[in-house]
Amino acid sequence: MNESPRRNVVEILEERVEILSTLRDLTRRRHDAITNDRADAVARLVEARRPLIERLLGDARGLESAASTAASASTDADSKALRLVDQATALLDSMWDQRVAEQQSWADTGDFGRLERLFAQLESEGILGRMSFMCCNNCA
Repeated sequence: MNESPRRNVVEILEERVEILSTLRDLTRRRHDAITNDRADAVARLVEARRPLIERLLGDARGLESAASTAASASTDADSKALRLVDQATALLDSMWDQRVAEQQSWADTGDFGRLERLFAQLESEGILGRMSFMCCNNCA
């Protein structure tokens, strides 16, 4: 009777690991599409990733509960669940590392970097302008 909830934990974790594995593969493909300047493929891959991410986020509490249950017991099902938790953690770590590497390859610093360059250009032209500056209106 107690084995059924344990088996359910394993099934939940197996499903999450499968989703994470698919997400990792789609993320790699998206990175390759970005690198090869394939905007059409990037858009399709972003859309393919969205439901997987939503499902993982929506079920995050269930996954946390399943992992906690697996960690608190010592049956064969629980040891399998712990291996699945380790596998899921490794998948997440690899996706995180991949995203950090992707961000480090970005040539552009985004809106902040563009604004920073514009304010530096204004200053070089003798125009007073400050970024992230709030005037108290006491000197004017």
